Amino acid sequence: MPFKETRANKKLRQQLRQQHAENNTPCYLCGQPIDYTAPPHTPNACDLDHIHPTSTHPHLENDPNNIKPTHTNEDGHHPLSHLTL
Repeated sequence: MPFKETRANKKLRQQLRQQHAENNTPCYLCGQPIDYTAPPHTPNACDLDHIHPTSTHPHLENDPNNIKPTHTNEDGHHPLSHLTL
């Protein structure tokens, strides 16, 4: 389930992207590098993903420990996003 578009969620996503960019955090799904300078929705661009889906864990929606960086491919999805971890 995607992030709800609230001011607090936008701020949280912005803070997490900045933190992960500064640390050059790799993709949590595959361990490959993320291009934190790439425009959104382009190959290898940073995307943030909930580890535990908010559909089953709504209480974790804004928990920074439940939100990890991943990267996208040409179709805007992570190549491994179809797999269950």
